[in-house]
Amino acid sequence: EMRAHTTCLMKYLGEGLHGKKRRLLNLNLSDVDLVRYCATGVKYCFIIIYGGASSRCCSGEYSTFIINGYVDSCGGGKNSSVTINGDTNSEFGYGVDSCCLTINGNVRHNAMCYAKNSTFIVNGELEDERDSLYDNKGCTFKTSNKNTLKKFLEKVTEKGDNKVYFIKSDGTEKLMRTK
Repeated sequence: EMRAHTTCLMKYLGEGLHGKKRRLLNLNLSDVDLVRYCATGVKYCFIIIYGGASSRCCSGEYSTFIINGYVDSCGGGKNSSVTINGDTNSEFGYGVDSCCLTINGNVRHNAMCYAKNSTFIVNGELEDERDSLYDNKGCTFKTSNKNTLKKFLEKVTEKGDNKVYFIKSDGTEKLMRTK
């Protein structure tokens, strides 16, 4: 009962919060089942979520997001860093600009599209690439997973100045495609 109540209170927590350039606003959400609409429109924030997040999560500017759990629908950020320690679902990384997104889990579908000047690091499987990886410009895609690398090479267009790297077991990166 208390956890459900906490989740309800967290529904819009973080929306529109602004820190300062030299003094980030820190927000740490623990033991949450699922946070909806959290951290949309934030600026200069450092947000950690221990639990799931969905519905346009992490669409802030000049912010850092760390989510330790499942994520659905995460994108629209600008000049931000997002680390997901879990799996992602649809619309992940949509429309980001000058962001770095690291996914330590699997990416389901409908992901990493309409991005500009961003880096995507996928340390898991890209499960369904059919509706993913299109209309990106100036982006870098990195993975240590050979199956994901194959999908990156098949789907990441050479037009748009995108790059694909393979991360070797020793941590070094090998450029696989540039254009």
